[in-house]
Amino acid sequence: MANDTYVLFSYTIQDKFGTKTQTVLPAYVDSSVITGANLKSQWVTGGTDIDNVIDGQIIGGKISLVLPPDGGWKSSPESTSFTERTAVFNFKNPTTKYKYGIKVPSLDEGTLSNGKIDLTNTAIAALISLLTTAFTHGEYVNPGLYALQALTDAFLAARKYRKQLDRSTYEVE
Repeated sequence: MANDTYVLFSYTIQDKFGTKTQTVLPAYVDSSVITGANLKSQWVTGGTDIDNVIDGQIIGGKISLVLPPDGGWKSSPESTSFTERTAVFNFKNPTTKYKYGIKVPSLDEGTLSNGKIDLTNTAIAALISLLTTAFTHGEYVNPGLYALQALTDAFLAARKYRKQLDRSTYEVE
């Protein structure tokens, strides 16, 4: 067994007053053999054991895979990176009238043209194609679980990350 992937099994528990909290069970699994069905089964098993020792109600949860960055990605931020320069890509589908936005922080300046997102940029077009094309055993979806089918619009938004920015730029004399 070669455990190589960190997994978090999370359970949301609610008391009689409606107050919600979470409990998290960390695990280490072998990514070469684990399946989604295996993870779900283990999550249910853990939930059963938790349910047996609490008087609150488990109302849901999630399984998160915690992965390290890929070796082919940037090893450090570029000098022009700025988290608050955020792109929002809105997608639609024929099932619902609502748009669903995917936010991408720290958008590369090279993907802009005249202050707007250049939808003809090769990297931008590849991202849009990724999000609207089914992949092996899945597809990208909105919160209603409907596939993202077409880009409606894209815009730059100034998302504020002030608390993090204050902490990272704080200097003492």
